[in-house]
Amino acid sequence: MTKWRNSEKRKAKSENSGIVKNRVLRVLILVSGWILVGMGAIGVILPLIPTTPFLLLAALCFYKSSTRFYNWLYANRVFGKYLLDYKKKKGIPVKVKIGTLLFMWTSLFISVYLVPILWLRFILIAIGTAVTIHLLLIRTKQS
Repeated sequence: MTKWRNSEKRKAKSENSGIVKNRVLRVLILVSGWILVGMGAIGVILPLIPTTPFLLLAALCFYKSSTRFYNWLYANRVFGKYLLDYKKKKGIPVKVKIGTLLFMWTSLFISVYLVPILWLRFILIAIGTAVTIHLLLIRTKQS
């Protein structure tokens, strides 16, 4: 009976190998995941706020903090389709791409305006450029 329990523990441990061991950090990542899910939910309702990037980040947070919530997010009837389309490389709709880029560059320009450190401004613009290139290289999903 001890062998069975040990093998089950090893199996569960290997399935959750991405989970952070530090409890405080795991809780912070989990809370971040839920905040990102909330932002993604707002994006479902409001057309100018992106959904997929927030849900992808939430999935990463849940992958690192909770197998249960990670599986829930992918199985969710509303959010799951965004994640599965991205994961299966089906593409992102044009409307989502435009909304994401608009929201991101608006936020970045505000940040660049408010940040007084020149090298940090260049880093923000470089990150925005890299994300834009990545987003444009993703296949566009036909509605």
